[in-house]
Amino acid sequence: CSTNFILDLGDKFDTSNVTNMSNMFDRTGYNSQVFTLDLGENFDTSKVTSMYGMFEATGYSDQTFTLDLGNKFNTSNVTNMQRMFYSTGYNSQSFTLDLGDKFDTSKVTNMQSMFDNTGNSNSNFEINLSSFDFSIVEYYVFIFNGWKTTNKIYVKDANDQNWVITKGGNSNLTTSNVLIKT
Repeated sequence: CSTNFILDLGDKFDTSNVTNMSNMFDRTGYNSQVFTLDLGENFDTSKVTSMYGMFEATGYSDQTFTLDLGNKFNTSNVTNMQRMFYSTGYNSQSFTLDLGDKFDTSKVTNMQSMFDNTGNSNSNFEINLSSFDFSIVEYYVFIFNGWKTTNKIYVKDANDQNWVITKGGNSNLTTSNVLIKT
């Protein structure tokens, strides 16, 4: 296993016709102390319907892992995000996750364990879900399992705040750490 791992998909990795990216980067860079993932310019997700476990345990051992999906990561057709970020950046003390500006959940019906133990070692982990649409989600067990009282989740309104608190699968979720984005 490599302690330093770089995955750069470059400009020839064309995913414009892919519909299923389940487990695509599952455990990539798992044992690396320094892990870098560059999706490249042609990483197109606009036709994808399943991202089940896509980034599961990616960058698991990296102490400073950041996952930035950029401005091209389009999820407008995705229905399954189960375990998408399960244990991503697990051991990182400073893990950050930037979902970008095209992260659309309006067709998602399955979010089970989506952020389960994501950024587990970062006691100050924050995530902005203010663009999320939870209206048709049917499967939501343990979405935020493992989250600490010091972690913060930002949502768009009081309805989403209540949804995350009651259906997020973690008794540590309260109005103190599930906050309305202002």
